[in-house]
Amino acid sequence: LDDYNRESFLPITPETSSWETIQDDHEYLQKTYVFKSDRHLIYFVNQALKESFSKNHHPTITINQNNVEVILFTHDVNSVTELDLLLSKTFDEIYEDIFYI
Repeated sequence: LDDYNRESFLPITPETSSWETIQDDHEYLQKTYVFKSDRHLIYFVNQALKESFSKNHHPTITINQNNVEVILFTHDVNSVTELDLLLSKTFDEIYEDIFYI
C-alpha cells in the first residue's frame, strides 16, 4: 500500500490501532488479542470470520489458549490493501464491543 493510500486511511492504520506491519516475503498486518474467557474468544472469532467472509477475505486466525493471533493481507497482491486496513479496524471494534456483552 503506497504512502498516499496509507494517509487516506490514517484513522485506521496499524500505527494507530496497535497492529504490527510485518515485511517478510510479503507485507502483512499482525495482531494478538487476549481474552479472559472462552466465550468471548469464540464470539470474537465468529464475528471476525463473519465480517471477513462477507467481504470475500480470508484472514489467518490462530487460537492458542486465551490468545487469538490474526494475520491480514490480500493474497491476490501479496500485500496489505485498503480491505486489510478496514478489516483491522473492524476486528478492533469487535474486540472492544466484547466488553459490553
